[in-house]
Parts: sequence; C-alpha cells; structure tokens
Amino acid sequence: MENQDYIKLKDAYSNLYKLSQKVKEFIDKEDYNEVMSVLKVKDNIIAKINELVKKVPKELFESQEMVELTLPIRKLELENIQRLEELKGKVQAELSDLKSKAKLLDAYSNDDENKGSILDFKDE
Repeated sequence: MENQDYIKLKDAYSNLYKLSQKVKEFIDKEDYNEVMSVLKVKDNIIAKINELVKKVPKELFESQEMVELTLPIRKLELENIQRLEELKGKVQAELSDLKSKAKLLDAYSNDDENKGSILDFKDE
C-alpha cells in the first residue's frame, strides 16, 4: 500500500499543474485579475506541497514517478514566467511612451501660470 502522504502529494502536484494551465489560459486572454486569483490558490497548494514533502519518505519523493509528475509543471511554470516577463517589458515600454506623451502635453499646456510653457507668450 502506498504512503497516504505520497498519494496526497501526487494529487497536490496534479492540482498545481491544472492551476498552472489556468494561469497560462488567463495570461493568453489578458485576464490578469483571474491570474491573480488563481495565483492565490496556487500559493495554498504550494504550501500544502511543502508540508507533504516533509512527511513523504525521501525515496518516494525522489522516485521516477515524482520526476515525471513534476517535470511538466516546471516546464509550464517557466513558460508562464517567460510570458509574464515579456508582458512586463511590453507594459514598461507602453508606460514609458505614455510618460513621454504626458510630459509633452504638459510642456504645451498653459493651465498653470507657475508652470513654464513653451507656448506661453504672455508679457509680464
């Protein structure tokens, strides 16, 4: 009979993989609120995994079955991280562009007399 904690660990890893797939789907759909909610659930699963790893005998944790179970999770997680890094770069570029446009608009604005405007030709 298999160790009960080992069975729970395999189930937890299976759930983690499913959640990682959901994260990927939500990233593709650009639904970042859902990504955040799934990540919160993943945090709980990871905490459970960490507890179970301590209870499972080392030879079971290092078994070929466990390697085969965790490898796809690691691959998917790396893909998700890469997607988020690409998104981060894209968002930073857009933010930089928006800041530049805001500075340009501010330079041409003369709403506030205390701010210098390059089009402010008022005689003082």
